[in-house]
Amino acid sequence: MNKDKQTIDPWESALAFHHRGQLAEAEAQYWKMLLDQSDNVELLCNLGSALSGQQKFNQAITCYRRAIAIDPDSWRTHSNLGNAFKRLGKLDRAQASYLRAIAVDNNIALLHYRLGKILLQKGNSEKAAASLRKAIELQPDDINAFIALSAIEEMAEPGQGRKTLLEGIS
Repeated sequence: MNKDKQTIDPWESALAFHHRGQLAEAEAQYWKMLLDQSDNVELLCNLGSALSGQQKFNQAITCYRRAIAIDPDSWRTHSNLGNAFKRLGKLDRAQASYLRAIAVDNNIALLHYRLGKILLQKGNSEKAAASLRKAIELQPDDINAFIALSAIEEMAEPGQGRKTLLEGIS
């Protein structure tokens, strides 16, 4: 039996750290790999995710923007960029990122939900409700979208929100 040290693949090592929540260690591995793979979109996105998880949103935004420059058709990357902007309180930029993600793939309920939540935060309850309805249309069992929509409807017409919520949990 060979007892030599096994070589650990850097990608697998970084992912293992990431999945265990050891984000600083994952980040360090991702940075090392970027030296040789600076155009690797998946690597840039994973680094962005590790940075976001450590509240390093500006650095994450840089990674997501680089990934988008390489592959502008990734709805996930646009969505992650929107999440980072949202965490920084840059709601207009978050909204724009979610809209770009929806332009790439209009059939992802999560994107419509996130857009609806941003629109609600910005005070545009009518557009927020439309976006949340689209999320529910795409994923009828999305209780979070039903809850958000019911809150909007309850403010507009007392009693209506309760009906929407009951529809969502039935």
